[in-house]
Order: sequence, then structure tokens, then C-alpha cells
Amino acid sequence: MGINPKKLLEYGLITQDKIGRSLLTPAGTLLITKDIEVETYLYFKNWLYSKMEEEISNLEIILILTLSNNGKGINIPYPQIKDIREKEIKDWKKYFHNKILKLIIDKKEEGKRLYQNILKPPTPNGKNECLKEEDYLAIKKTLLLYDWINNKEIKSIQQEYGLQANSIQRLGKSFSWLADSLAAVAESMGWAKDNPKGLEKTKTRNLQLAPRNLQPLLQIAHHRPDRIIFQSKEIKVTARGFSLLYLLAQHKGEVVSYDNILDELWKDDEDAIYTRIIQHIYKFRRDILDAIGNNKTNKEKVKNIFKVVSGRGVMLNINDNKLKIN
Repeated sequence: MGINPKKLLEYGLITQDKIGRSLLTPAGTLLITKDIEVETYLYFKNWLYSKMEEEISNLEIILILTLSNNGKGINIPYPQIKDIREKEIKDWKKYFHNKILKLIIDKKEEGKRLYQNILKPPTPNGKNECLKEEDYLAIKKTLLLYDWINNKEIKSIQQEYGLQANSIQRLGKSFSWLADSLAAVAESMGWAKDNPKGLEKTKTRNLQLAPRNLQPLLQIAHHRPDRIIFQSKEIKVTARGFSLLYLLAQHKGEVVSYDNILDELWKDDEDAIYTRIIQHIYKFRRDILDAIGNNKTNKEKVKNIFKVVSGRGVMLNINDNKLKIN
């Protein structure tokens, strides 16, 4: 994979056995199978985490593909036809930037995070300082593919983007592989397996990936006080630990003070202090990471969910649709 083994361990792409041999994790196997770069995998994964609760449009999917490392390496085929309009040759960046701005506004997608750099107003010299040359090329590829999947006339696309007849199909085929890779990463994160997987070899109107997990992120069952389920993995807990989690779940999204927790769960122990609570929170984090993979992304996610608020208390920082209490 061409990356320091320590980084591969951190990203959860390899693991080590008892004698120190490096072994591919399912995520690492996915990268090898799909032949995508580590940077592309991480880019897809971080974006998909941010989209768990949002609808995803076709325009977003295509833009995330073209902005990825692998997507940037897929070039618009040349040579361009000679009679492309003079205006587009001289100021093609402005032309395609304005086109995608109009499309984002027409689709009422201005609030989506992926577009924020594109939407930033230009400086007095007329440039968008947030966009580099490769970003403008990604925008051009995005618009070309978007026109293509929406059945815009081929001849019209050829004239607008300066392409020869078969170039559009070749570009679409290249990105169909990358769209399939994005869908595979989503599937590995628990997204529905029967979602359409994106740009096919022929034009399609359906690029939607439904942002729904098959299972809630965290499941707590009152009749099973010996364990919880986190990201489909069973985590063993003590009776006291379960009681703490159950209490936090009933007040999800709220900081529960140390005093309230001690009064509720340690009322018969006059010597109990707040460090007992923090020890349980740290144990939850450690046991969950042992089950799901102790990498940087998982560490940040688990730390943010099982949250210690200094000087105040602790909280279960999770949304309703990611928590199931029986």
C-alpha cells in the first residue's frame, strides 16, 4: 500500500498477530480488492460518517468521486475537438464554476458541507482562493458526468466539454469502478447492501445511496445487563457499568452530573467519588475499541460518544436514531 505500517495499523487496515506478523483487516482487503488508494478510502469513509443522517444527491456522489485521490487521477480524455467555444478556452474555470454554483442553488443544496469551498465568494480579483487547479478539473468532470447520467444529448456534451464521441463513455466507465468502490466502503460501514452502486457502464438516473444503517450504533437491552451491542459487536459489561450506561441512555445528549450519578448508583457507598464514574467510562471506551478496532477514527468516535465533561459530569452523546433501548 506504500504507507508506513504504523499508519496502516492506526487506520485499521492491518493488524498484527501474537508473533508480530502483519495481517490485512477486512478494510485492508477491501482496498486491495478494489485497487483504491489509502487516501481515497479514508476520504470516502470520513465523508460517509458525516452523511449517516442525511440524504445524498447524485451531484454529491459524483463530486466526492472526482475530488478523491483516485478521481483526480482519472483524466478527461483528449484530444479536445477544435471548435470548442472561444469563451470556454479563455475562461473555462469561471464557466464551469458558475455552472456548478447554479446547479447547487437550483437543487437547494447550499447547506451541504461538501460544497462550502465552491460556494465561497470570490476575492476582488475574481478568484475563489479556496479552489486549486485540480478542484476546478474535478468540478468540470462532475458536471460532465452529471449531464451524462441525466441523459443530456451526447452531441451537446461533446460540444460543451470539447470531447470526441467515445470519450464520454470511457470516462463514465472509469468512474463506474470508483463509484462501486465508494458503495463497497459504505457497505463495510453497515449501510444497506441492496443500494444501487452508482455509475454503471451505461447511463443511469439512479445514483442514490440511502443514508441508513442496518442496525443502531448502540443497543442496550434491560433484560441483558451483562452486555451492550456497539456497531454490531457484543461488549461485556459489569452490572454497575450497565446501570451507568442505562442511566446515561435515559438522558442521552445531556450532561449528567457526578453527584446525580453517585446518588443514583452509589447511594449505599459513602466513600464513592467521581473517579469511579470516570473509570467506568474509560473501560467502556477501551472494551469497545478492542471489539471494533483501536484506530484513530474509532478512538475519536468512541471518545465523542462516551464523553467526560471536565468538572461537570459525563454524557452519552448520541442521536435517537443511533440508539436502541429495549
